[in-house]
Parts: sequence; C-alpha cells; structure tokens
Amino acid sequence: TASHLRFRGAFESAVALHEIVGAKTEAESRLGAAVDVFAWVGGESDTYSAEAAQAIRAAGFRFAFTTKSYPVTPRSDPFALHRTMIDAEMDFDLFRAKVAGIVDMAKARDRRSINRLIGGFR
Repeated sequence: TASHLRFRGAFESAVALHEIVGAKTEAESRLGAAVDVFAWVGGESDTYSAEAAQAIRAAGFRFAFTTKSYPVTPRSDPFALHRTMIDAEMDFDLFRAKVAGIVDMAKARDRRSINRLIGGFR
C-alpha cells in the first residue's frame, strides 16, 4: 500500500483507491514496468477483508501475497498466496523452523481464517 497502511475496521473505498491504486501507479512509474503483484500489509486477521481483496483485483493485480507461511501450489488462490518472511537478522533456529515447514503448521488456523475473509472473489 502507498503508506504501508493495514486495512483495519470499516473499509473505505476512497482510502483503498489511494493506498492500492496509488502504490501500483507509483511503483510502475518508478520501475517503468507493469506491477501485477500485491503484498498485504500486516499479518493480523483483521487486516484482511473481501472488500479489500476486490479492490486489489479491480486495480489490475494478478496475484496477492498474505503474510502467513505456506507453500504455493497450482491449486493456490492467486489472491491468497501465502509467503514466508525470512531476513538476514533472523535467529537461525527460527529460520530452520520456517524452512522445515514447522511455521506452516503453526499458521494453519490463521490461514483458514484469512482465506474465509478474502475468499470467494475470483
């Protein structure tokens, strides 16, 4: 999103237009290329909604990544792709747990909740 805004509470379409479309327009302008991938901000369940998912799709994105860890498969919803965050400062034991899929199992309930919140808009 343009200001790294989490979509919490009542969904306001004017705010979404600025945050979703504005970020896409700016990124495309700076890159000189089409941007068709969106990444949801935050991992809290209340930051996901069907309305925001519709706005993301309407903005012309082809894919959207959540913040919940899980492998992407051919059956994955292209607007609910789960990603695993890994960074250089991460504790090695946590890195191993993420790579081994342990975090995927721990996030199963969160993923199901998010899929219900943003699902059904393909």
